[in-house]
Amino acid sequence: MCEITHNSFTKKKEWERKLFNSKLKLKVLHLDEQPESLSKFSNGKTPCVIKKGQDGYKFVFTKDELEEFNGNVDLFFEALKKTELMSRNSAEK
Repeated sequence: MCEITHNSFTKKKEWERKLFNSKLKLKVLHLDEQPESLSKFSNGKTPCVIKKGQDGYKFVFTKDELEEFNGNVDLFFEALKKTELMSRNSAEK
């Protein structure tokens, strides 16, 4: 996840711009910032992207899936948008 959000020393400006313009509620947490319930869910499976819903936590992207973005912010947000659209469509059925 760090390759997507950061350069060598700072946050990527592209990440900050995309995050600011996103309609999704995204929150980036370090391991020591996680609530206990999230820490138990993600234990040993980080980095990852997790969605919190009414029925609990769900993995959006695993470590392996994040590596496929190769640090590309645009690819991350495009894939994230697709997963959100898929979630909405399946919820409407």
